[in-house]
Amino acid sequence: MFVSFFNYPFLQPSQLPSHIDLAIETPKNTQYVANLKRWSRGCAYGVISLGMLVLLGWLFDIGLLKSVAPSWVTMKVNTAIGLVITGSALLASHHRLKFWELTGAWTVLALGLLTTAQYVFDINLGIDEAIFPDDPDPVATYVPGRMALNTALAFSALGISLGYQAFRRYRLAQFFAIVTLMISFLGCLGYVFSITTFYGIGQFTEMALHTGLAFIVLSLGILGRYPDRGGMGITVSELAGGATIRRLIGLTFILPTVGCGLVLWGKRAGFYDGEVGLVLLSVASVFVLGTVIWWNARTIGATDYQALYDNLTGLPNRILFRQQLSNCLREAREQDQSLAVFFIDIDCFKKINDTLGHDIGDEVLQLVTRRILAELPPQASLSRWGGDEFTLLLRHSVDRPTCERLARRLVGVLSLPFDIEPYSCYVSGSIGIASYPQDGDDAASLMKHADIALHRSKETGRGTFQFYQRTLENPAYDLLLLERELHLAVEQQQFVLLYQPKLSIKTGQLAGMEALIRWNSPRLGQVSPQEFIALAEENGLIVPIGEWVLYRACEQIQRWRQEGFPAVPVAVNLSARQFLQSNLVQTVRRVLETTQVSPEYLELEITETIAIQNVELTQVILQELREMGVRIALDDFGMGYSSLAYLKNFPLNALKIDRSFVQDITTQPSDRAIASVIVALGRGLGMKIVAEGVETVEQMQVLSELDCDEIQGYWLSPARPGEALGEIYDRIADCQPQLPRRMGREC
Repeated sequence: MFVSFFNYPFLQPSQLPSHIDLAIETPKNTQYVANLKRWSRGCAYGVISLGMLVLLGWLFDIGLLKSVAPSWVTMKVNTAIGLVITGSALLASHHRLKFWELTGAWTVLALGLLTTAQYVFDINLGIDEAIFPDDPDPVATYVPGRMALNTALAFSALGISLGYQAFRRYRLAQFFAIVTLMISFLGCLGYVFSITTFYGIGQFTEMALHTGLAFIVLSLGILGRYPDRGGMGITVSELAGGATIRRLIGLTFILPTVGCGLVLWGKRAGFYDGEVGLVLLSVASVFVLGTVIWWNARTIGATDYQALYDNLTGLPNRILFRQQLSNCLREAREQDQSLAVFFIDIDCFKKINDTLGHDIGDEVLQLVTRRILAELPPQASLSRWGGDEFTLLLRHSVDRPTCERLARRLVGVLSLPFDIEPYSCYVSGSIGIASYPQDGDDAASLMKHADIALHRSKETGRGTFQFYQRTLENPAYDLLLLERELHLAVEQQQFVLLYQPKLSIKTGQLAGMEALIRWNSPRLGQVSPQEFIALAEENGLIVPIGEWVLYRACEQIQRWRQEGFPAVPVAVNLSARQFLQSNLVQTVRRVLETTQVSPEYLELEITETIAIQNVELTQVILQELREMGVRIALDDFGMGYSSLAYLKNFPLNALKIDRSFVQDITTQPSDRAIASVIVALGRGLGMKIVAEGVETVEQMQVLSELDCDEIQGYWLSPARPGEALGEIYDRIADCQPQLPRRMGREC
């Protein structure tokens, strides 16, 4: 069925392996994530290029390539080789070449540790001039050909960082990248402020300037490789913390550095002695940190205000209202008090927007806000829920007569005309009321019951109020509420797409993804796809929803390509109503042209029930889609009519074995026999066979024995957000040892 693969819940952190270090699950700015990953690749290419140029300098004895200036420290051959290897390892991580990433990590770690051991134990292992002899008169080189001690320490930290990154220990990888950043940043400051101790430790070889710069670039490249994971996750967050760190990270490096430089310059110029310099440095630090803290507070305050308050009316929004309601409920329980929730809807407000324009509509909403606030007692809190809806919280032991008196006053003032030159606008207000504790003991139930009462109020003529009663709560009201919220969800695009991977059993590689829709309603919470998909089919909303899914899936394909992932097909389910639309082929073509996605990367899935509704029309539509280059899959095969008469005439690319046959395939011979027949049938018709709902390694092994092509299901991975494709590749890598032996040889 259309919703057959939409019923997987979100992946909970507790379901993940304990060793995986994930960022806090906050909304991420996908554009920042993509930009930082592109920056990371650029860093890798830049460092590789620098290392190659230095090696050319040694090969052809070009001093400018070996050192930035004749009197400056030369970059050693082993340092240049280490930079090339490190940059290549970082680049390998972008291409999911874990073996080469680890090889590079261990190599640079060994290089750093061996050089450090030579200094610590005063030995010569002969690795320093193995390729090129050192210059006859090297600058600041105390052992021929040997890299600096701080350079060796930086390579050790980089090797550890890349190793942790390969094993998905993101926080530790980023920590050692920051260690490298600090070592190299200090060395570069030594050149800026002419402090040799910063880039030369004791009587050891000194770090070259372009070596320090290369380490800084490499460190930033590692930090940008997984910007939405580990400690870096906050930098791409959509919350106030993310906005703050993006604005202040530059100041954190620049302002203290400039302040210290100015104080140091004044001391060297003889304007004051060292003690005065320390005082000035302290004052400058206080000023800089105070400025940063003030700016940080200002940024967070502005961001939080926008997140918690409505810009038009200045009222708290639904997020803050939910927090207030939860806090008041907790107090009411502790103090044995009551409270009430009002749901207020402005009747016929849409007509004002449609006839007089949104500017007049906004003024009406502002006037409505003032009138309601003027009638409220001190213990009341008004919020704008969204659009023309308001929520009201009455706290501190309110009773039914109190609520009724207030509701009558509100209905009365909202029915008066709103004079906005040159118009007199007339609206009314419908109100639903639910009370604690008799109508619910948590925020969700109180809001739901107040909304049900509001619907009853609107049904009885509008411009009235209703208290919640249990007799109002029945399937008809629930369906009415769901339908209204579904219309809002389509208008406000409240849906999200998750993606479940398909694994090729024969190659062990990612073979494709299936796009699965989710709806987390602000009012109803997480709604099961079985509920809203069926309703959307009935009222026709499935058509715009389906088109939205097509666009978002194709946009995600492009986004993955921009992030450097290999292109794989993405499957999208088509509903019966959507499939039979006369403009389906034109819609698919328009989506592909708009998103610039090649048709071969889009797969459309239909069910048997859809296919046989109009066999001739289905054949025409499928043929046009195939000629366009789009893949076609028959979903849930075996659950419908399984007619071979139509199957042989439809231009299909794949058959999907329904999960009901996979669930007991290891214990029920009949299910195994059915799956075997489907595989043989698909083979005979030249189709690919995909098994759904694979939840155990034993099921995978049986399907492998039956010569099934691809699998998808919980054993491999639940549906994940588009930003989690890297984790899906990591999960596929973890699954390799459990795949059949022939697979391991092919991989």
